[in-house]
Amino acid sequence: MSDPSAVSSDLPRPYAEEPPVVVPPTGLRLVRAHPWSVAATVLLTGLILALYPMVLNALLNSSTFNQNPAFFLLLPAFALVAVLPTVVPLTVVAVLAKRRVTVGRALGLVAASAIVVAAQDSLSSVVRLDADAGGELPIRVLSIALNLMTLLLVGLLGLVIYPPLVGRNNLPALVLGSVVMTLIVAAEIWIGGTENDPGILSWTVGAFAGVGWAVAVLFTSPPAVPEMGRPLPE
Repeated sequence: MSDPSAVSSDLPRPYAEEPPVVVPPTGLRLVRAHPWSVAATVLLTGLILALYPMVLNALLNSSTFNQNPAFFLLLPAFALVAVLPTVVPLTVVAVLAKRRVTVGRALGLVAASAIVVAAQDSLSSVVRLDADAGGELPIRVLSIALNLMTLLLVGLLGLVIYPPLVGRNNLPALVLGSVVMTLIVAAEIWIGGTENDPGILSWTVGAFAGVGWAVAVLFTSPPAVPEMGRPLPE
């Protein structure tokens, strides 16, 4: 009769003894794991928000650009710069969350987001023209809706271009984060406009909201746990 211990040693180890799957830090765990990196991202986003309107106003008020037909060739460049406050924190958070981030993917996200923002600007111009012509469209509500749509589209682009190495994307977190950021920005615009805010409030709120939105967009749910004896689907 054979030794039972020799037979049992050849059997596979139980699932309970297998090492657990390591999920990259996301959400609050990401902030706790990289507090200084997140803080630096907030400062960088605020700096971008502060510099963009200054550069834009300087170009718009320049007689050289106003009298030069080639000025219109710079409009795509304005769209590219306009997406930096959302693409930069999205990219940094993707790196911290250990997602698939490369230079090519980052440039692709900038280009695709610029198209989305340019489309938003075109729709906003149509809405403003309709309002000026005596239309009954609620311009503020539509502007908020367009901002929300832009955040959702850019967030979806981020999920596709920066896929997670482990785990899966969480679409409800994207929707919730985009709605919250839209409401925060809308409230800040209303408060800042009534108080003649010089811009510091909008930069601060925009920086914190932008980084928080990026964390919500790239929130990674843990991978599905397989049933006992059933392998994960490929």
